[in-house]
Amino acid sequence: MVHADVDGDGAKEIVLENAFLKVTIEPSSGGRVARVVYKPAGVDLACFGPYRGERPGGLFGDRITTQSYPGDYLDTTAEATILEQTPERVRVRLKSRGRAGPASNLFIEKEFELVRGRSSLGIAAAMSYVTGKTDPSDTVRTGLWWQHILRVGKVGTQTGFRCRYFIPLTTGILSLPFVPQGRNSFKRDNGYMRNPARGWIGTVAYPGGDTPPVGAAFTLDYAKLLHYYICMDPGMLAYPTLEWYYQRVTLRDGDSFSTKALLTPCRGLQEITGSRDGLTGELRFEQAKPTVGQALPVHIGLASDRTRRVTVELADRLLTWHTGRHTTRVVGTKTLSLEADTTVHVAMPMVVKSPGTHVAVVRVLGTD
Repeated sequence: MVHADVDGDGAKEIVLENAFLKVTIEPSSGGRVARVVYKPAGVDLACFGPYRGERPGGLFGDRITTQSYPGDYLDTTAEATILEQTPERVRVRLKSRGRAGPASNLFIEKEFELVRGRSSLGIAAAMSYVTGKTDPSDTVRTGLWWQHILRVGKVGTQTGFRCRYFIPLTTGILSLPFVPQGRNSFKRDNGYMRNPARGWIGTVAYPGGDTPPVGAAFTLDYAKLLHYYICMDPGMLAYPTLEWYYQRVTLRDGDSFSTKALLTPCRGLQEITGSRDGLTGELRFEQAKPTVGQALPVHIGLASDRTRRVTVELADRLLTWHTGRHTTRVVGTKTLSLEADTTVHVAMPMVVKSPGTHVAVVRVLGTD
C-alpha cells in the first residue's frame, strides 16, 4: 500500500495493489476510486479520473438522495485510515462528512479491500447520523446514492473503448451501447430504471482487433436497492454515468445504514447475463425455432475472481401460457475448475422435447 502524492496534484492518494488490480483512491475527491488498473488486460476500468481535482470521474462517488448534484460529498476531503496491511490483504477506510443542514451530522464511510489471490475489489459502506443529542425527534431521512463513471480504456489516458452496459430489469436485461464521440442517448424515464430485477450491473468493452472483450461487474445489496440510473445524452461524448440509489432510511442519533458491494473485472465475455459472489457469466445461444428432438447448443462463459470448483446446471423451463405455470427439467450438469481471472467457456446441449416456449436456465452451484 502507498499513501503519497502519486500524480503530482499536491494531495495524497492511496494505492492498493495485488497481482490483478492496482487501485488508486483520491481522499481529496470524496474518497472516490480514481483508477482501477486491471493488470492482466492492461486497461483502466475508470479511465476518466477524477484527475487532478476534476469533479467528474471515478467510482463510488458518494451522494445522498436528498441533495441535488453535486451535493456535499463528491468533492469534500475524506479522512483516510489504513486498517490492515498484511501479505494476505490490504484494507483502508475513507470517511466523509456533509456540510449543509442535517447532512452536517451525516457521515459516509467506505472500506476498500484487496485480498491476495483475488481479482476483485471489496467495498463495505456505512452512512451514520451522529449528533450527540438524545432527542428522539431529531432524525434525518435520506438514502445512500453511488455514482460511477465505469469506462474501460487505455491506462494513463482518458481514452475509452466502445462498450455496452448491461442492466438487469424485470423486463429483461437492458443492453445499452455506448460509442465514443457518438451521439449516444438514453431517455427512457429520464434515465431512471425503477424496476431492477437483480443486484448487479456491469459493462463490457470491445477494444477491437485481436484483443478480447474486457469488462467489469458490480454486485450490490439487492434487498436494499431502490433503482438504477444512467445519465447519457448526445452531449456526453466520452462517458455516461452509471449509478444506483438505495432505499431511503430514517436515522436517529447513532443509527447507521450499511451495505456491501464488489467490483469484479472479467476478460473474454461478449456480454454479461449475471454476476454474484465474484462470479460473472454469460449465457448465449443462437436464436432459432427448433423442431422437437433438435439439440440446441447453449454457450456458457464464467469468469471467477478466485480459484474454486463449481457445478453448472442447465435446465429447460417450458412455459405454459394458458395455465400460467411452467415445468423445469434439468438437462445436464458440468463440474468446472475455475482459476482467478480465467474465463472458462463450455457448450451444453438442450434437446427440445415438446412444442412450446422454452427458456434455458443456468445455475452455478457450490460457488465457494
